Amino acid sequence: MTPASELLTAVEALFVQRAIGDAMASMETRFVAGRTLSQTRLVLLFRWRESATVFGAVFDTEELAALFEPHDLESIADAIVSNDLAGPPGAGIRLDVDWAVGLVSAPHDVQWVLGSER
Repeated sequence: MTPASELLTAVEALFVQRAIGDAMASMETRFVAGRTLSQTRLVLLFRWRESATVFGAVFDTEELAALFEPHDLESIADAIVSNDLAGPPGAGIRLDVDWAVGLVSAPHDVQWVLGSER
């Protein structure tokens, strides 16, 4: 497994764990789908509360490892879910990218947040 696929698995597992435990964050942010873009980059798609809008965010495992201590996957996944995806994402922006193709029925309607334009 690549660093990106391992982090994607950890994020998905955390959303499942929080949904089972009925944690408030899992009730407000709903995981839609995710995939790796490269060995170190991954895309996460999510919804905020009951909104029909799908939001997307792109993360780089090398950048995240440099920002967080400890560097283990569970800690980084928790930081993503608890911080980056925990609050209302705002309006987001549409980008001319194919990151969500195959993950949702209207991939070009995804609203990208969190510096995804990089």
